[in-house]
Amino acid sequence: MPRLPDPVAVPGCLPIHWKDLPDMVKDRTTEGYRSLLQQLKRYEKAEGILVNSFQEMEPEAAMVLKEKKPGRPPVHLVGPLVQTGRPSSSPEESLCLKWLDEQPDASVLYICLGSLGVLSRDQVKEMALGLETRGHRFLWVVRRPADNGIVGGSEDDPASYLPHGFLERTTESGLVVSFWTPQIQILSHRAVGGFVTHCGWSSTLESVVHGVPMIAWPLYAEQRMNELMLAEGRKVASRAKEDNDGVVRREQISAAVRELMEREGGRVVLARVRQLQEAAAAKAMVKEAASRNALHEVVAKWKNTF
Repeated sequence: MPRLPDPVAVPGCLPIHWKDLPDMVKDRTTEGYRSLLQQLKRYEKAEGILVNSFQEMEPEAAMVLKEKKPGRPPVHLVGPLVQTGRPSSSPEESLCLKWLDEQPDASVLYICLGSLGVLSRDQVKEMALGLETRGHRFLWVVRRPADNGIVGGSEDDPASYLPHGFLERTTESGLVVSFWTPQIQILSHRAVGGFVTHCGWSSTLESVVHGVPMIAWPLYAEQRMNELMLAEGRKVASRAKEDNDGVVRREQISAAVRELMEREGGRVVLARVRQLQEAAAAKAMVKEAASRNALHEVVAKWKNTF
């Protein structure tokens, strides 16, 4: 598919620029594109489609999806469905939570880009120096860089690829870990005041459910489209501007952290995400909530079918 000069207009969504489209729809010659088309054609045969979202999260899209048209199966918004917290099961997880217990309320920026979120070596360096420049408290789940050119040391040791002396210089303000973290417990912790996220849908809903404002850092798949909705649609996330080479420099990282965690813009984003949090809580608590009714409707159809 040739590069489109104008944004793509999708009903119920903000106009989407070419760079924000998933890679699989940009090249019609790939197996991913053919697989996507095959799946989309099968949607027409479905009795209904369950979507893990809710009215207040995507009101424009919800309105479009609820329109009844020939050949379109009903779409049921049954979210937000997120995992619940659980007791810490490992010394590593306990380390994160114990460290958070020692921090002031809403003072920590949590940075986690998902299980597949790997940055370049240059980007890891810029992230580290941006955090250090700002001097704000942070909990960073860091992973071995994609273009890891390590000389000596262990590949799993953050000291091998972070700037020399970074861990020592930030020992009073930050915690860097390279293992799996209990994200639900972290986002629900009183000390966490912001979340640098890859905008995966599960992480997005988890952040909203726990009322944590975000800095959007999309990496792949539909994450740039999610970023567009979060930053420009619902305005519950801010952005860190990247250079032409795709790297977000330390100055931009420092500025984004300052805006979210210390300035008026961050308080505005917090107020908006708390509104969504309240709406999400209402879905879970009010018996006649739209999401609950939608799920009941689906269950009733299954009972009649089987």
